Amino acid sequence: NDPKLLINCWNNLCEYESPNYSETFFNNCHLCILQYIYENLSSSSEQEIILILSFIQKTTAVGKNIGDNKNFTKWHVYGIIPYIFPLLNDLNQNIKKMARNTLQYLNQELESLISQ
Repeated sequence: NDPKLLINCWNNLCEYESPNYSETFFNNCHLCILQYIYENLSSSSEQEIILILSFIQKTTAVGKNIGDNKNFTKWHVYGIIPYIFPLLNDLNQNIKKMARNTLQYLNQELESLISQ
C-alpha cells in the first residue's frame, strides 16, 4: 500500500502516454490502484499526501466519450473527492492548501465537461 509505488505502477502501466501502457492491465487493475491510493491519503505523511494530490492533478486515462466531450481524460479521479474533504481541515497549511488546489482543479475539469 505504498502510495509512491502505486503511483509508479500507474505511471508505467496505466498512463496512456507511457511506452509500457497495457490496456489489459489498466482494465483489470486501475480501480484497485486508485482505491489504494485514495485510502492511503489520510494516513500518509505530508510528503506522500502532496505526492498523491499532485498525481491526481497530473494523471490522465484513456479518453472517454462523456456527454459532448469526446475525449475526457480525467474521468477516473473523481472518486478521491470524499478523501480530500478532511484535508481541508488539516492543521498543516501546506496540506490544506494543496487539498484546496486539487479540489479547485477537479472543479474546473468538471465545469469544462458539463459546459460543453
